Amino acid sequence: MLTREELAAYEHAMQILKDRSDANGYDKAGYRWQAWVHNCPFIWQPSSGVGAHSDDCDRGDPPPDPPPGTNLVGVHPGNCEHFKDVFLPWHRAQLYYFEQTLRASDPDGTVKDSRGITGPSTKDVAIPFWNWTRPASGTRFPKAFEKDGSPLNHDDRNKSPLEPWERFLWQVIAGPHTIAALVYHGDWKHFGGYPQEAPFGGAGYLEALPHAFIHDTYVGGDMGDLSRAARDPIFFSFHAYIDFIFQARLDAHGMQSLTSPDQFLRATQPAFVPTVPGYVPGAGLPSMGQAKIYFDIANLGYRYEVTPDDQLPAPDAVAAILADATGAPARFGATDKSRHARLSGDGLFDPQRGRATLIANAAVPIPNSVGEIQAAFQRPHDAPDVNFMVDFFLHPSSLDVDLTQRADREKYIVTSQGHLGRSGPADHSQHGTSKPVYADLTGPLTDLAATGHSGETWTLTAVVSGQSPAPTFGALSIVP
Repeated sequence: MLTREELAAYEHAMQILKDRSDANGYDKAGYRWQAWVHNCPFIWQPSSGVGAHSDDCDRGDPPPDPPPGTNLVGVHPGNCEHFKDVFLPWHRAQLYYFEQTLRASDPDGTVKDSRGITGPSTKDVAIPFWNWTRPASGTRFPKAFEKDGSPLNHDDRNKSPLEPWERFLWQVIAGPHTIAALVYHGDWKHFGGYPQEAPFGGAGYLEALPHAFIHDTYVGGDMGDLSRAARDPIFFSFHAYIDFIFQARLDAHGMQSLTSPDQFLRATQPAFVPTVPGYVPGAGLPSMGQAKIYFDIANLGYRYEVTPDDQLPAPDAVAAILADATGAPARFGATDKSRHARLSGDGLFDPQRGRATLIANAAVPIPNSVGEIQAAFQRPHDAPDVNFMVDFFLHPSSLDVDLTQRADREKYIVTSQGHLGRSGPADHSQHGTSKPVYADLTGPLTDLAATGHSGETWTLTAVVSGQSPAPTFGALSIVP
């Protein structure tokens, strides 16, 4: 929790960055540019680097007619990394540069911002994390982000109290036990994602469900669109808690299993910000350096202040939720609730709130020996890149399973995955429909093989839902 003085300094720094963008839309130390870093791969800029620009990214659109004597050049603010293993290091790097920019905004406390407020000093400003696993101090968010006139407030976000269905989903999808189970899980790919070059697999569970849910459903508005998300100042505090979770995972398991250490993290940042030790240029475009220099927060000069309320539940508390009546880990298909249902509920689709936009099925033979097996939900390459959710259920082909009934959903749900799209044509290199939504079937199939189901054929059902326009066509397959 910030002191009154710390909050005043953070608000002052935020306001100065917004004022800079009002004066020069291309100022790399301004708020608009820092928001562009998240997902604006291209804008047209006067060669002078000075001028006005809307909040919108150009994304390669033909340059507008410039004033006489003005030359326009294409520049690259940034590409956020999603649906892969460098999701967490990339956003950690973004937070580092943003925090350094905030600190440099008024270190002497002598600048009067547009609110007419001078100071306090910003030299020790730190991005406060928003622990979204706990009830908010305000109506929906921390009170500081709901205060009228504050540079932390934002018009385009959900403002009303949580509806009962939202509260239920928040408690099961983004609750502390769900997050703790992710942190304690030994598989880095399950937590943080697969490398870009992997033949299958995409986002880690942290990104695909809690992260996507808070972005789209809980906060909404600009936060629900990857191309606009960082326009909302709560983006940075939201992702600071994502980074807190990342650090908790590193504290529990170390850095040995992290993948893609040499991946360059693309973005154009202010030249005055000190580069992180180990930085080398590369990637063919401006970058924040390689992922590996962000693995150790000691390299970045910060640590997290953890209160008792921020402590994650202990491993034995998580194990108790996942145990069957005998105290042994519950096996998929052998108890009334799957592992996913025990932690994260029976899925994102609620039949009481309307029909699913798409249901797809695939046959899944239960092998004697189970290697890594995933399901892939693939949309057409040229489909609109929209937000949607997929619940994956694995059930006996011989049974008449009714997925409108909670008991059936709780027993047979494997996982839920969310996809955050962005407005406009899909950027297929980063976020577009070319990347399938994956569900790991390895654990459930291992359980089924161990409990006498080898040789049977079960059915995998993908239930797609979301706000219009959600996908109405897609193919479900089993890989490899």
